[in-house]
Amino acid sequence: MNNKKSKRYVGRKMVAIAIFSTIGMVIGSLNAAVVNITEGSTKGYTLTGGNTYVIQNSVSFSNSTVGGSGMSVKDGATVVIYVPQSVTLTASGANGSGRTGGGAGIRVPATSTLIITGEGRVIASGGNAGNGVNGGKG
Repeated sequence: MNNKKSKRYVGRKMVAIAIFSTIGMVIGSLNAAVVNITEGSTKGYTLTGGNTYVIQNSVSFSNSTVGGSGMSVKDGATVVIYVPQSVTLTASGANGSGRTGGGAGIRVPATSTLIITGEGRVIASGGNAGNGVNGGKG
């Protein structure tokens, strides 16, 4: 057996154990309910406090309302999103119009906390500004 491969395997196993231990501590400390997400939405999605959202497969959240956010954390909430390896979460805000600015990919109010963990990918992009005419990306 090659020692390099053996050490590499042990290293990966140790990292995986550390990641799951950390997730367990976060979930346990929040006394969180687990919400499994298997589908996206084109109407936005609100993340509520006390929940851990587990992204089961690659999904997209967007919003067709002018200035709406793809995902929003509720005011005063603490939320955990877990994105496993090989999974992508995409969140896109809607464009603004007139006096309404573009929406956030994931909106997190100043009174809220969002924790994103896991080995997957998160792609969040804001909508175009809309102060008279469309501007650059939000």
